[in-house]
Amino acid sequence: VDILDVIRTTCGPTEDKFGNGYIKIFTISIEQYQKVQSTLKVQGFDYYLVRPIDKRPLKVVIKDLPLDHDTDVIKNCLKKHGFVIGKVTRLTQFRTRQPLPFFLVEVGKSEISTKPEEIFKLKNLNHLSITVDPYRGRKKTIQCFKCNRFNHTAELCSMTPRCLKCGQSHTTIECEIKQRIEKPICINCNQVGHVAAYRGCAEFPKLTTAHKNRNNNFDSNKYLVNSNISYAQKANGTSANTLDSEQQMATPAHRPANNVNNQSAAFASTCIESNVNNTPIPAISGNNDLSVLMTALKELRKLMKEAPQLIAALLAMKYANNTADKLQLLMNACASSDFLDDP
Repeated sequence: VDILDVIRTTCGPTEDKFGNGYIKIFTISIEQYQKVQSTLKVQGFDYYLVRPIDKRPLKVVIKDLPLDHDTDVIKNCLKKHGFVIGKVTRLTQFRTRQPLPFFLVEVGKSEISTKPEEIFKLKNLNHLSITVDPYRGRKKTIQCFKCNRFNHTAELCSMTPRCLKCGQSHTTIECEIKQRIEKPICINCNQVGHVAAYRGCAEFPKLTTAHKNRNNNFDSNKYLVNSNISYAQKANGTSANTLDSEQQMATPAHRPANNVNNQSAAFASTCIESNVNNTPIPAISGNNDLSVLMTALKELRKLMKEAPQLIAALLAMKYANNTADKLQLLMNACASSDFLDDP
């Protein structure tokens, strides 16, 4: 292959693999990674990058801040703590796109800055108590907004742009066609009636069985949020009615392109499925009240170790209006617990 001959001549030996119509190029060092990237660019080849693991930012979710909290304020406050901050993004509900009081933060690595992992020790931000959790992305297929292929983002894409609407070599947002197309032609499968972003497309990567089982459950970061609380109310300790919401998140999936990576290890994920049999629930009555209650509390304690979200749900019950709302909080916490989700 001509491109591999060029790379071997200019950059030295690399490990190369072919699959799904693409060449994956694995480098042995950061220097070679950068040299291969430069060579591909100069030669005019289409490619996208996979960021080296040691260069990837730590992604965390900051909770317990007001819905209208300014993302720039969050970024500046974290910088004052010595962190290298990339992006701060307010998350949205997956289906309705409504904003949520969860903030996705990318913490960079630097020899002279605070270690990214130290952010988990942070308990206050801008005079407010916060919770910092690891980011757990939804197992959904990532699609590039630039070329509309899969398994990478536009930020790392050097492929030729492809428009969803007209199929020409420009991004969709730059297209002169602004109105909705009644009978679009998919640029991936060439079928009439849908665009390349349609998940039912024959070329759209399908989730594995493990991912499907996980996505039938609630998100692990589902949380009780307050949709109408302001920054002033939060600072003053004012409470209001709450509702549970689902946040949007996403993770990589299928089909690599000309892929430059300095990591040759393969990554695998596992999904543990548990079948819960219907067992009789003892009634609490008469003289056995205490013993049954103690048994139930022991089981609850075991469960809370596996599913810490239950603790937050039990505390949130204090603000629920009625028994039905309390039960809903508990069911949501059970459904969204980490043991139902792969890490």
